[in-house]
Amino acid sequence: MLVTDRSLRRLIREMLEAEDVYVYVAVPPSSVESIMKIGMLNAVEVMNDEELLMMARPNEEDRLKFIEKVNEDPNDESVNGISVFFVEPDWSKITEKHYIKKWGLVMMRINLSAFLRDYPGSYVLGVELLPIIAGTDDMSDEEYDEYLMDLGYEWEGDLGDARKREISLEEIKEYESRSPEEMWKWYDEEEHAGKYYAANVPHAFIMSEIGKIPPEYIERVLYHGSPYKFDVFEPKGHILAQGKKVTFATPLKSIALASLCIS
Repeated sequence: MLVTDRSLRRLIREMLEAEDVYVYVAVPPSSVESIMKIGMLNAVEVMNDEELLMMARPNEEDRLKFIEKVNEDPNDESVNGISVFFVEPDWSKITEKHYIKKWGLVMMRINLSAFLRDYPGSYVLGVELLPIIAGTDDMSDEEYDEYLMDLGYEWEGDLGDARKREISLEEIKEYESRSPEEMWKWYDEEEHAGKYYAANVPHAFIMSEIGKIPPEYIERVLYHGSPYKFDVFEPKGHILAQGKKVTFATPLKSIALASLCIS
């Protein structure tokens, strides 16, 4: 077997990534440069920095709502933690009303295991781990517990604790193994979009001991649309790059999808 420098680098990367756990986060395009310089801050830290606040919420109405929410309870996990997905969203449920499209958010990913190794005082709080399913309002707590068990959800103890609790990297790996369609199964795009970011979608808050995720643990997620199947990008010379070897990619999945050229 011929081992080239490129294949060796790929092998090393795969070995390292196999040991690490990654989570995803959607951010405003205007914040990407800042994030890659100073890191990803929780809402409390963002509110205390006027420049970052303007980038995170350029619309005045959205900005005022953001400030009101933080001031309401600065110790709440939704403002004191950094919200992340275990996998990328089910894009079929991200409508024009959803905040990801409404604000033109782009995806980034965090090397969670590396961050937790270096900042052991941090932890991950899982939320929406069990769904609140529409049409079950008339059920008693016992009936609803039994209903969820029949659907295949298992837990011990109080339902509230099962929906929101501290989770381990091993548990996160299990969520990462699920498809976006399974994770977003109970998200109702008609009911939730424009009101709730990830209602009934298992996700988490990184409760950072330093109030942020430093940039060395963060990577941009870029998409490449092509009608051909391949496992590894092989940059080739292109006239637009004056013959230099490049791979064209975009942070917007919609643009990549438009480049698939599938009839």
